[in-house]
Amino acid sequence: MFYTRILGPERMQIIGRTSGSDIGISYGKKGDVLEYKILNGFEVLLLKDAKNSILGLLQKRKDLYNFQVQNKINFELAGKYRVKGKNYFISFMPNKAEVKGMGSEESYNFIMEYDAPINAFSIGGKLYRYLKTYRGLLLYEGTLEAALEDIKPIELELVNGFPFASTNLFGDYTFASSIPLTNAMLAKYSSKELRLIRNEIFARYGFVFKSADLQAHFDTMDWYVSIKNSQKVALTPLEKVNIQLLLNMEAIKKMKK
Repeated sequence: MFYTRILGPERMQIIGRTSGSDIGISYGKKGDVLEYKILNGFEVLLLKDAKNSILGLLQKRKDLYNFQVQNKINFELAGKYRVKGKNYFISFMPNKAEVKGMGSEESYNFIMEYDAPINAFSIGGKLYRYLKTYRGLLLYEGTLEAALEDIKPIELELVNGFPFASTNLFGDYTFASSIPLTNAMLAKYSSKELRLIRNEIFARYGFVFKSADLQAHFDTMDWYVSIKNSQKVALTPLEKVNIQLLLNMEAIKKMKK
């Protein structure tokens, strides 16, 4: 728990803290500042040092979980799809975990890892993993342990996106452009993975990379389209904060090697 003094309408300075922490963090010291922000409609507290550098981000666990689930429903799945090679459709509904066209059962549940939903859901006693592609979705039926290359996917071609379905959030780590990231969320990734997450944000804008390995990696993605003179991209306030948090965690991971 922090002891703070008010600096302004949206800023507090830490003047002390108890030995324990009821919010599950181990950072934040005397002199650091907590600043209230709304990022992508999400209320957060940014933890900053005396130089105004971002150290971390605080968010209620329940609110974060609900936001992640809604993000997956609306920005990754929602839409009407044609099953390739078949004469029928599957529709993932916006705003709620419901799907039509996959049997009598309509409600599905996301599979959780590290208290966060992953790209997998269960419905009617079956488990499906999914990958978002430029044209739609790939559904893989089977266990989490099974290798995707050993499973023939169900190919879904997007016919109509629902109002909340996004057409520009592609990649393996779309959450970095849609939800505030916390140190607890990032701690499970390696420094190599954190670098990919951070640079995928730029790749979604068509950024051309100077690092050959990054350029080669994103050139293999069907959604990536490089744009000349893309060295300056119009990042959202959320993305700017997340990039700094990713850099912080990358540095921590490298120091621990």
